[in-house]
Amino acid sequence: CGLPVVASDIPGLREIVLENRCGKVFPPGDSDALAEAVIELLLNPGECSRIGRRAREFAVERFDWSRTVDRTEELLESL
Repeated sequence: CGLPVVASDIPGLREIVLENRCGKVFPPGDSDALAEAVIELLLNPGECSRIGRRAREFAVERFDWSRTVDRTEELLESL
């Protein structure tokens, strides 16, 4: 959607939400850090826009349907 993501720093998400490239990460359960990440993005619309644009590029590059189908097909063939 072209927006930065704010996500908890847990396995699975940390591989997708690259800090300052796709969004902001915060320690699990740390509501103060979550609030700080959101406020930082809201107070810096230029950075928010830049990170959002890069997040979309990353998502399209890594997760578009044709690539996902190809990777799934490769996985199934290897099994």
